[in-house]
Amino acid sequence: MNTRKLPWRLILPIVILFVAVIVFYILKMQAQPVPQNPIEHSPPLVAAQALSKQRWPFIIESQAVVSAKQQTQLSSEVTGKVELLSSQFETGRFVDSASVLLQVSDANYIADYKSAQATLSVEQANLQQELALGEVAEAEWQSYGEQANALALRKPQIAAQQAKVAFAQAQLDRAKRELQRTKIKMPYDGVIVERLVSIGDLLTPGTRVAKVIATAQAEVRLPLTLAQYQKLQASFAATKKVQFAPIAVELFNNLAQPMRWQARLDRIEQLVESDTQIFYAIAVIDDPYNLNQTHASPLAVGQFVKAEISLNTEKESYKISRSLLTPRMKLLVANDGKLRIRTPNILHQDQDFIYVDNGLKPEDLLIVSALSKPVDGMSVRVKQGEQ
Repeated sequence: MNTRKLPWRLILPIVILFVAVIVFYILKMQAQPVPQNPIEHSPPLVAAQALSKQRWPFIIESQAVVSAKQQTQLSSEVTGKVELLSSQFETGRFVDSASVLLQVSDANYIADYKSAQATLSVEQANLQQELALGEVAEAEWQSYGEQANALALRKPQIAAQQAKVAFAQAQLDRAKRELQRTKIKMPYDGVIVERLVSIGDLLTPGTRVAKVIATAQAEVRLPLTLAQYQKLQASFAATKKVQFAPIAVELFNNLAQPMRWQARLDRIEQLVESDTQIFYAIAVIDDPYNLNQTHASPLAVGQFVKAEISLNTEKESYKISRSLLTPRMKLLVANDGKLRIRTPNILHQDQDFIYVDNGLKPEDLLIVSALSKPVDGMSVRVKQGEQ
């Protein structure tokens, strides 16, 4: 074994490693740094729309149940048994005005009527007799050439007999009315809500026989908040003062394809429920059962409907979707490339829209797209064609 070559075998790897380290540092010092381009963050792109300020009809929304405008409890005014019921006298039927619903036994009332007729005839005959006697007495006194007094001319007797005739006439009129009351009639065109008697029932004055409602008109008693009441009261007062067209009320149901009926505001109740602090407005609809083909379909008493009351206003405002309001009741707008957070003055609001009269500028563009973290003053880009 050659012992002289052994140290070089140990030294050679160390020398190679040392040379490699020197070369690495030389190359590192000569290498040029790669230029780093700064990352540019472009402003968010938003959709926006211009604002238009004009007069909008305000909508007040409410809901209620349709009720009858006229409702009557029919009662008997005479005593007797029910002898006849009309075939129309059934719950839920339409009945024309003056139709006879039932007949009470009238034999006694016919007898009373004929008796009153006879009494009147007798008293009228007695009056004619007294008048004739008076004329004879006057002729006799004239033949004597003397002036007769009232007693001699039978004027007191004539006056007494005239009073008897008047009394007999009143008795006849009363008997006639009593006879007519044995037939209970419908007071107006309407619907039988409830029938309360049957054949053979004994009626006395005051006995209820039916509950009926009129079909000419119906009412809807609409609940209002204080804010709604104040706006509606001001508009209603102005309408009455200058004789504008009646305030329109549109009624509709909750069906997939809702039916609609046109009504009008009739009055506003000047009372408030103490426990709920709710006011009420009364809307009236003509021909609710559509008997005269006024509407597309009938609207029955007892039906639940929603209502929209249209109010005209003199103030101009911006009409904006409620969905664009932030949780803090702010609006996001774009103005000169910057996002601005505005505090709107809401003049009126309904289920879908708010109406803003102040708090926005004419040059503002209303941002309608969502922003995750809007900051007042941040830069934004508005989509082309929407500026």
